[in-house]
Amino acid sequence: MVKKLYDLLIQKNVQISFFLLIFLSLFIFLKNDHPSIRKIQMIFGNILLPVKEPVLWFEKQVEAKKENHILMNQITALNIEVSKFASLSEENERLQKMLDFKQSSKFNLLPSLVLSTGLQNTRNGFLLNRGEIDSVKINDPIINVDGIVGKIFYVGTEASLGQTLAEPNARISVRIQPSGARGILQWYGGNNFLIKNIPETMLVKKGNLVVSSGYSDIYPPNIPVGIVSKTEAAADGFTCTIYGNMLVDFNRLEEVLIIRENKRNLQLLESNNRFTDDKQ
Repeated sequence: MVKKLYDLLIQKNVQISFFLLIFLSLFIFLKNDHPSIRKIQMIFGNILLPVKEPVLWFEKQVEAKKENHILMNQITALNIEVSKFASLSEENERLQKMLDFKQSSKFNLLPSLVLSTGLQNTRNGFLLNRGEIDSVKINDPIINVDGIVGKIFYVGTEASLGQTLAEPNARISVRIQPSGARGILQWYGGNNFLIKNIPETMLVKKGNLVVSSGYSDIYPPNIPVGIVSKTEAAADGFTCTIYGNMLVDFNRLEEVLIIRENKRNLQLLESNNRFTDDKQ
């Protein structure tokens, strides 16, 4: 191996010497401060400039692309953090309202989390983290701070299934304030409802509040249900149909309150029924 290298140096000594001398000359040339040398260096610089500029531009573009990628990742991470804080703030406000409502309510309320929705082959069923061990029973009303959500229709040991009012077969006896008109509310698609056979003589207007009437073995009286959006005269000329929007957003159920049956709730139902019977 050493012999081959030695032979190569002997055979190519002229070429090797030539390149070494050129390299040494260029090194001395570039290190020289003489004005003539500097002038020649500027000429070479001007010749190389058209070639060097695109190279520099390309390098800057590559660097800028890398920096943009890093900045985009940082912005995305910051947006996620902002979204988390906004969600936590909204959740905190919602939970605070529920806590205040529970403390001020006259009912025996049991807070519950909505674990999942869209059960029982319908979007109107939802799973709750409360069951028999929490004294939950079938037909216990479910509400939130906005109004009536629905009722319990199946109870397990540690969980239960709820059903919202936004369901074709759901019905609830309601009263329209301030006229006192009573009727049966039923779902009308989306977050809408209708109430049929309301006498024309009852002054029902857009914006009137609809509450539970108390004429029910399930729902206590005076719990908000919805807001009247319009009235439409019936073909018989004596009644009208009331249309409205439910107060509860059934697509955003996260925390609810179960009204557990107790003596206080039964007394409220009985007193409400006596009051309405006396008025009649």
